[in-house]
Amino acid sequence: MRIEELNVALRARNPWESFDLGFALARHTGANLYLAFGVPYLLFVLLVNLVTWGSPTLALLIVWWCKPVFDRIALHVMSQAVFGETPSWRRTINGLLKIPRTGLLYSLTLGRLDFARSLHLAVFQLEGQTGKARRQRIALLDRTVRGSAVWLTVVIIHFVYVLLFGLDGFLKMISPEGAQFSLRLGDYFSLGASEPSLTSQYLFNAAFALAEWVLEPMYVASGFSLYLSRRTVLEG
Repeated sequence: MRIEELNVALRARNPWESFDLGFALARHTGANLYLAFGVPYLLFVLLVNLVTWGSPTLALLIVWWCKPVFDRIALHVMSQAVFGETPSWRRTINGLLKIPRTGLLYSLTLGRLDFARSLHLAVFQLEGQTGKARRQRIALLDRTVRGSAVWLTVVIIHFVYVLLFGLDGFLKMISPEGAQFSLRLGDYFSLGASEPSLTSQYLFNAAFALAEWVLEPMYVASGFSLYLSRRTVLEG
């Protein structure tokens, strides 16, 4: 990727400015980003919950673990949008198999718990780095901004649960008196006063998927923006 051809202003940004740029890029791409990411993601969520019917916890774990697959769709859209060539969501979905898969297995195994994965994703997908060259590249990128990428992950996780708690309160406010459900994680795993119902657990799964649909593209865009800022510093 030739960063000198980007249609965003190239300058050294502190991490928080980079995140703000990422949110702006996500808003700018709008429906083309959210539909390209959301259509396959939500269909996958539906399929997993149907296939594992009766085991909502297993379905939730599978959906959460496979998020890096769909992050690549969001990055594919963003990486073209910064050159002023935002692909339509239909075109993106039709070309899913053409999205580079370099490092995907690593992202779903050893790299799944990498809290700086939003920063590193471009190294796998856009640079196509493997082996020792990839490790050296990631170490160079991490030198000054890894902590910020980790904090981005932590903040997004908290915002997911802010959305869940807000939806939980809204649904309880409009539900008929006596309706029994909860979108709280503690209740989901039987940490509350009573055993959660299957309906309540699947409602949580649906709410979690919707919250991730809202926030995950912003997460990917912010990590990508941080990557661009770091490359600008490294390459002048």
